[in-house]
Amino acid sequence: MSQAYIFPSYSQENIEAKIETTPGIIESLLEVIDIEKNQYSTLIKEAEKKSLLITDDEQVKEIKLDPFFVKSLLLNSENRYLNFIKDQTDECRLISLFQNDLIKTSRGLVNRVIVNFIDKDNKRERALLTKSNFLELYFKKKCINNKELEKLFERGNLANTMKSITLTTPTTSNQCVQILNDWQRNPNTPFLCGLHETLSRGDKAKLILPAISPIQRKRRSVLQSRINTAERLTPLIPYFQRTYLKNLCENIDNQEQFCDKYLAKDIWSQIVTGEEPDYLLSYKCKNVLGKDTVNKNDLRKCALKFKNEPKYCLTKGNSKHPSSYPLENCESISDSLNSSQLITKYHDCPGSVDNEGIINTHRLLSHFRKAEFSSTEFTCASEANLSFAKLNIDANNSKGWPLKICFKNLASELKECYSYVPGASKNSPLSEDIVISKILKKAERTPFDISCKLVNSNIYNPNRLGYKTGCHIVYDPSNCTSIHCPKEIYYETKLIDYLKYEGKVLYDYFPTSFSNEKYATSNLVNDSLRKESKTIRNLTALKFFFSNTKTGIIHGIGCAEDLYPLIFQRISLNECKPLPFIIDGIVEEKDKTELVFRGAISDIHTPKNIAWNMIFNSVANYKELHPLETWTLYGIK
Repeated sequence: MSQAYIFPSYSQENIEAKIETTPGIIESLLEVIDIEKNQYSTLIKEAEKKSLLITDDEQVKEIKLDPFFVKSLLLNSENRYLNFIKDQTDECRLISLFQNDLIKTSRGLVNRVIVNFIDKDNKRERALLTKSNFLELYFKKKCINNKELEKLFERGNLANTMKSITLTTPTTSNQCVQILNDWQRNPNTPFLCGLHETLSRGDKAKLILPAISPIQRKRRSVLQSRINTAERLTPLIPYFQRTYLKNLCENIDNQEQFCDKYLAKDIWSQIVTGEEPDYLLSYKCKNVLGKDTVNKNDLRKCALKFKNEPKYCLTKGNSKHPSSYPLENCESISDSLNSSQLITKYHDCPGSVDNEGIINTHRLLSHFRKAEFSSTEFTCASEANLSFAKLNIDANNSKGWPLKICFKNLASELKECYSYVPGASKNSPLSEDIVISKILKKAERTPFDISCKLVNSNIYNPNRLGYKTGCHIVYDPSNCTSIHCPKEIYYETKLIDYLKYEGKVLYDYFPTSFSNEKYATSNLVNDSLRKESKTIRNLTALKFFFSNTKTGIIHGIGCAEDLYPLIFQRISLNECKPLPFIIDGIVEEKDKTELVFRGAISDIHTPKNIAWNMIFNSVANYKELHPLETWTLYGIK
């Protein structure tokens, strides 16, 4: 069975040894394997009688792997790697498999090698060498390219080597077949698969090690060594390359399975293989699993769930991040994300923010700044408000963000006011808790910093020890929105009644008069990002826009009744609820064109495809009611 792969140079030599050379053809496979194990054990015992360290070429005239040793390698190795040597014409291919631990004997991975050699007396002998000693001698005679390739994949050179190797992702079936054929002939492939197997053995060792008794020190040492080796290699091989190699090496002999991974059209599979970024799935996956962070295994679980159960996404994925409901099915979301350009490294919560324009502005700014937020249920609203507030404050537009906390400074007898954003945030000096802490330190004249905490009124109890000291900002969740939220402030259990909240957020998303044009949110966004906007009046202009940009997006305002006809119905003829939205992609299939749409009330990770005529009608109807009759659809790139 295994002899079908044996090279002519490894045909059996006449060496005196009482070893049965070929099992009968009628034995079962199990019997064949059992016979081979016995033969190999006998062979090892014989070879151990002459364990060598050859340091001089003149000690031997010829050296090669013993045919019985090769037979054991071929019988006990995986067929997918044996396919590299199926044509029996390139002996160096066998050596490359041997170099990279892709073939093994009945005793597992090889550290010692059984060799045939001709000594200086022209006598053929069998002996045991270390693997490294054998390769050192062999490369002086043959396969010098193998030695050079091995140097490229050593740890010190690996990062640069991986950068220089192109891992092509197929887009068609014919291209995929050609790519796999090329890899099967590529001399780098055994070395790349050697990396994959090293990483895979490390992963398996992590699972096995905790179950191994401390008494088994040698076994634990081997497993820990595999883990350490894998951990040293992992940072040198990017995630996409690791997943590509996993698919390549595990399916090197299986064209269908190799290609299925890349020809799958769903976005979820592409995220798992590293072709698309994790954030397209990770926030939704965290929400579904109820976790603060997700790892690669979690992403694979979510991807499989979303792929196999399309209806699952209709009700799952936006828990504690309120938005319009129901959501879209997983298949529709996948179709949209395949053509999407919006960067969404956060999970906002439209239902917790007072104004849809603030959400849309946050999404625009976060896209072009590639901003990333943790977006918990407690911070998702303040993240959006902070983006909007900072935009206006940086532009000295006090009308755009007039929210302030004021008090009378007893030292100067003057009123002092500080801009703030409702809620708590560790990363912004505008955060309400930080602003109040700063004011109290000044007003109460404390020599130390004060740290204030937001507390739900249902939880706050001044009789409990934890609330008897420090600063507590108490709010009633039943009487709160993200911007309007009356609070009582206690410092060392004393009610602080001299702080006054002032201001009400009023702004124009697009200009509604020539006098306020400069401070309209759309213009502030353009100035802040140093971008220019282009009016999009028809589908031809929209197609042209997306054909010339990989990062540009379109934003606008239209009537909600046209954009969400199932949620908002017109009662009167000219009724129109203005609603901001973003278009971040175009989907063209045969004679059908749809746009990737995200309304400001929609879950950010649930885009949907929408027809151009719905966008056109919504913007046209809003234009009829706009004070300046402005066409409110603009592309930014």
